[in-house]
Amino acid sequence: MSWQRYCRVLLAGVDASLPAHQRLLTLAEASDLTPEAIGLTDLEARLSGLREARPELAKMLDLATRPPRPIDEARLAESAPP
Repeated sequence: MSWQRYCRVLLAGVDASLPAHQRLLTLAEASDLTPEAIGLTDLEARLSGLREARPELAKMLDLATRPPRPIDEARLAESAPP
């Protein structure tokens, strides 16, 4: 799997998971239940982790899909060892 595809799949997964996890938390709170009571002991941590990971994944995807910069032949020649 290419990095571009990998990043897209991960980003799509995060984008799908965030609202689903948030909805579970909202439903639990509306039912006067804690996430622990419904077996989701790490729900808050997951939400936090997904929120933190999403911008980093977006940056990776941007880097993976960015067209390569043109090579500056003069600068390359200057940096070559003698």
